Amino acid sequence: MRRFLLRLTVWALVPIVLILSLFLGVLARTGELTRPDALVEQTLSGQTSLVEPLYLGGEFQNWYKAQVAWAKGAKVLVLGTSRTMQIRSCMLPGADSFYNGGGGISDLDEVLDYLSRFEEKKLPRLLILGLDQYFFNPVWSGCEEAAQWVYGSSPMDLSGAVIDAARRYGAGSFSLRAVLTAAPGCVGLPACSRQRGFGQDGSYHYGQDAEDGAVDLTFDDARRRITSGVSRFEYGDTVNPNALDRLDEVLDFCDEKGITVVAFLPPYAPSIGAIMQQSGNYGYIDQLPAELGAVFARHESGAALYDFTYMEGVTDEQFVDGFHGGDLVYAEMLRRMAAQGGPLAELTDEETLAALIAGAKNPRVIEPNTQHPVGTV
Repeated sequence: MRRFLLRLTVWALVPIVLILSLFLGVLARTGELTRPDALVEQTLSGQTSLVEPLYLGGEFQNWYKAQVAWAKGAKVLVLGTSRTMQIRSCMLPGADSFYNGGGGISDLDEVLDYLSRFEEKKLPRLLILGLDQYFFNPVWSGCEEAAQWVYGSSPMDLSGAVIDAARRYGAGSFSLRAVLTAAPGCVGLPACSRQRGFGQDGSYHYGQDAEDGAVDLTFDDARRRITSGVSRFEYGDTVNPNALDRLDEVLDFCDEKGITVVAFLPPYAPSIGAIMQQSGNYGYIDQLPAELGAVFARHESGAALYDFTYMEGVTDEQFVDGFHGGDLVYAEMLRRMAAQGGPLAELTDEETLAALIAGAKNPRVIEPNTQHPVGTV
């Protein structure tokens, strides 16, 4: 009887073992088992096309983007939060070298520290700096956890990752066919199954999340944040003077190092911007152009500031959510900045950006083809 029960148990476990082995294979096939440091090296050597591991921990993105940026030493560097990650190398064809470090910082307080970590010879010559409006809200200040530039995650929970991958497959989040036919250089389950992740130039591709109508154009999440005054939508009446001081220090550093700064306030989706304005709870945002303009005016290194907070001429359907514009929004931003002259006019032109916008496959994506991604350099 004992032997029979043992055999029954073994036979009962066989399907479970086979299923778990299958999804262990999925993790291996999608590069989820790649060591973080090896992934940085692969990116620097051009072996990756899209990168977005799912199981390397929450701080992986900040660490990965910073490590690649510091090592690459591109002459044109984009820096900011996720609201800068749609600026692509194809939009600035005149750049000798380009990297979008968006996602490498989470707050203005980190910018100077970030730039100070470059080797002197690898500092950018042009810094395209995204200044999220809430950086300057005294109510928000200090709410965000600092960017993690030292990868401190514990080793991957392999068994947990395998089980989670099986659960996601069961929920229809990805197909085995998509994993097996993924484009070369895709690393991470989202990259391989949804064509979502960071390109070689550091810009972010939303992949199928933006291509197949999966975007929620009602922006329920942003509306909830505004109603509650939370999660970067905290209410504020005045500009934080400490944040202005931090910005002044960043511009001082750039003056000293010969770095030209082009900064911008990124846009909100039109319907979300309208709600914010009508609420009367975001007085500090209305003050930003004048307050920031005064800071920039004290610097003579070619620094320029552009305000796209309530950007006209764009539509809700061009946004991925209430405060992240798609590719076309950022191409249009660059077109308007370049039209005013300055360093961006030397890197791009009306014809290039107009062609990218006209050739868009949908309102949010310029070129979703991961076999020949636009995020290359």
